[in-house]
Amino acid sequence: MNVVTTSTAVFEEINEEHQWLERMYAGIRSVLTRGSGQLDVLQRLFLVLAEEVDRHFAHEEQGGYFDEVVEIAPRLADRVEALREEHVSLLATLQAMCRLFDEAEDTPEWWQAIESDFEGFLCRCEAHESSENELVQEAWLQDIGACD
Repeated sequence: MNVVTTSTAVFEEINEEHQWLERMYAGIRSVLTRGSGQLDVLQRLFLVLAEEVDRHFAHEEQGGYFDEVVEIAPRLADRVEALREEHVSLLATLQAMCRLFDEAEDTPEWWQAIESDFEGFLCRCEAHESSENELVQEAWLQDIGACD
């Protein structure tokens, strides 16, 4: 039987971070729904989100559960690496959206474009988080086992 070195506290911390991010996403969606006149507010929310996503990804990768998954189930190392690469891509997408505010125009077209970009980003985040959850469950259920 493999010995687990990380307590469930790490998984709880990551889950809490996911919940916080969900609240941020909802806040951004709310501002996007209101539209015009909220550029400064929306820009600040995007900048905070980018900082927190960067911190969250670092937590998952260093001291979070990615190392734990590889320790428990080395056969999953390639999938962990793919998720790390998705972190880079997701963060780059979010940072690119933040740069859109440098030349933002408070027009319906700009608001529609940023809303569309944000929804695309969220779809990718949801798929990514689902992949993370599947990976962790596979590592724990198949390699640790419920009866070990």
